[in-house]
Amino acid sequence: MARHSSQGKQGFIWLPKEGITVYKIYVNSEDVTNLIMSAEFTKGVIPEIGSFRVTLINADSYFTNRYTKGQTVEMYIDYVDGTTKRFTGYIDKIGNSYNEIGYGLEVSGSHVTVGLVEKKVVGSYQGYQIGDILNDITSKFLVGYTINNLTTYTDLIYVNWDEVPFIDALHELCKVANADAYVTDDLVITLIDRESVINENEAVVWNDTLIDCSGLGTQDITVRNRVKVYGDDGSGLPVIYHYNNLTSQAITRIKEEVIFDTNITNTNQAIEVGHAEITYNDVSDELEGECEALIMPSLTPGDMIWIIDPVMKIHQLSRAYKFTHKFYDEHTILSIGTERKLTQVMKNRMDNEIAIRPITNPFQMTESWNMTFDDEVGISKDSNIQVKNGKISLSSGSGGTFSIAHTFSTAISQVYLKAVGSNLTFTLFELSIDGGNTYSDLTLEELGLLSSSTESVILRVTFQNANTEIDSLALLAK
Repeated sequence: MARHSSQGKQGFIWLPKEGITVYKIYVNSEDVTNLIMSAEFTKGVIPEIGSFRVTLINADSYFTNRYTKGQTVEMYIDYVDGTTKRFTGYIDKIGNSYNEIGYGLEVSGSHVTVGLVEKKVVGSYQGYQIGDILNDITSKFLVGYTINNLTTYTDLIYVNWDEVPFIDALHELCKVANADAYVTDDLVITLIDRESVINENEAVVWNDTLIDCSGLGTQDITVRNRVKVYGDDGSGLPVIYHYNNLTSQAITRIKEEVIFDTNITNTNQAIEVGHAEITYNDVSDELEGECEALIMPSLTPGDMIWIIDPVMKIHQLSRAYKFTHKFYDEHTILSIGTERKLTQVMKNRMDNEIAIRPITNPFQMTESWNMTFDDEVGISKDSNIQVKNGKISLSSGSGGTFSIAHTFSTAISQVYLKAVGSNLTFTLFELSIDGGNTYSDLTLEELGLLSSSTESVILRVTFQNANTEIDSLALLAK
């Protein structure tokens, strides 16, 4: 049990626990606690799935052909009678084993979180709160799971998913809200504000619960302080947004993350993703790595716990994003911080390099203004210009003009216009940077240099062919 000082630097006084742990392990509802060679159970925050491995004494072939894949494995542990459930999973694999103890049968599998991997999400949510989105996709795509949303994030967000694994969709929501999510053993998807829950009942303390913390430290391998987001507006035109954390760049140098995702179909979504990735990956001074301690029965994914080791000069609250309980050792291996190993960083980079990308950005523009003509909102047009079936065209005659205004997030000085449509050869594109007083010509897919930097522009389009139709426009800028 922890006690805190209210004066000066936050203090910490650890009162050693009393009593001994009592645990029980069940395979397909059968108590096998006294028949195990070893067992380990891993849980973590999303996107961690969690897993288990239980090796049973099988010298007399008692367990041979006794279990089948899909059956349930449960682990209970507390300081009283071993009736507090701490893990539920499903058997994925059954195999024989042999070690110095003798012949065994090993059953292994995944935590119930695996149900979020096996279901795909399809949906578009434009301007909804995270809780509403999560409730909707859970009711549509999952069976038996419920939601416990404890986050304080209430901003409206913009997301688009097409056959995306539920766990990936949930992870994206967590990034936007700077939240952690985990699945309880009773199938409750729980969201909490990241680093908001302090576990007062567990701690890693030198000369008491601490076994080894030599794997802890700080790193900047996974820091990302510049994010480039590329999407697709649905017609083949790119959606672009770049975001920089200049403060972090001055400290750790520029470290980029590039995201290609055709589920991002508009600028609002690109902004959400860019800001979320920076928030999630731009941490360089957080304690990270692994440490080992005496078993921690009440630990929950995402808990903040005290780690105290005067020898290593460690005295701080840290986030346990993953942990493994090991038996018979009765030890807990904690993964602290947000560590991604270098091999995983390289894998992500390779995934991007080999991905098929229909998006081009030849002049390294940092933001896009995407115009899809699903309605007439914001369009000033001549009477013979019509918006119909997602296209803008002439309703009569052979000439007509429309214009649209837009404000970029930062001042721009270069533009690059792309269009999807038919019979565009004689169409005139012009841009104003002074509120419509004067216009300058733009040529499709050629770099345009503005006479001065600006955030607000007006695009004017003049039809000169009765057969011209425009499906969408994208003005890339920086």
